Formats: sequence, C-alpha cells, structure tokens
Amino acid sequence: MKADGDTMRELMEYGVNAPARQIFLQSLLGREEDQENNPSERVIRALLYLDRAAFCDPITLFINSGGGDVDEALAIYDVMRSIDCPVHTIGTGIVASAAGLLLAAGDTRVAMPSCWFMAHHVTADTDSDHPERQRIQQAQLEKYRDQWVRLMAECTAGTHTLRWWRKTMNSTPDSTLVRAR
Repeated sequence: MKADGDTMRELMEYGVNAPARQIFLQSLLGREEDQENNPSERVIRALLYLDRAAFCDPITLFINSGGGDVDEALAIYDVMRSIDCPVHTIGTGIVASAAGLLLAAGDTRVAMPSCWFMAHHVTADTDSDHPERQRIQQAQLEKYRDQWVRLMAECTAGTHTLRWWRKTMNSTPDSTLVRAR
C-alpha cells in the first residue's frame, strides 16, 4: 500500500515515520475529547495502517511516556498483539506505569542506556462517598491489578514468572523507579 503525500504528512504529524515503519509515543496515555489529539488513538491507527501497508514487515514503537490511563494502554496492547506484523519496542527517556506494559508487549524489547522505568500498583480515583459504589470501584481496581500482573508475566515469560510479578508488585512501595543501566 503506497501512501499519497497528504497521508504521509498526516502520519508524520501523528508521530509516525511510515517509510521507516516507526511510531513515536511521547506523551501520557489519556482520553481526550478531541480524538485527533488522543495519543492512544494515533498509535492504534498507525499500527493498523502499517500492518496493512506491508505484510509482516516489522514495526518499531519508540516509547517515552509517563504512562497514563490503563484502558488506553490495554487498547494499544490488544492491537499490538492482534496485528500480523511484529512490533519491536524501544524505551527512551522514561517508560512509566501503563507505558511499561506496552514496552513489555513488544516482540523484541530494547531500553536505551538512559531510559528510566517506573512501575507502581494500578490506581484509580474513587469518586463516590457511597459505600456500595466504592466497593464496586475497588473490585474493578483489583481486576485491573490482576490483569496487569498477568499480562506482564505473559510478556516477560522468559525472564519473569507470574509468581515473580505478584510478589514484586505486592512487596514494593507504591512506586519503584529504576534505570536501564
């Protein structure tokens, strides 16, 4: 699939270097009212476009993100895992929180020497004074935590087990910051 000039300019504006098959995620993942500025939407569209453009040619996703919304990260994760092309991930700058799952989900993963990682327990704001609603929100939060740990274990199966991830996430302080080197 060959992109015309307008498509190429639009992709470049969205942090995609289509000829090199590179995508750049350099912001927090969040739900923006304006879908044009939603980084997850841009990454998903770019993954799908590049997957159609050249069957099975690798895509490289550069990640420099402080994380953000878990649902948004899970949406990108699902697309990364469902497309035919391999997705290689490279951590640059900081890879924190939900962005860590995206780095781990790469078919191959690399961290640049100056890259920092931050992991923490999945958190959410409880916006209710009503005890039943708080209980429901807490139950959903526990499901997110379990899903996050399970997915991280699947992505890092060669180096870390589900047991290791559960133990690490339950024994660490609220957040842990480490350097790649």
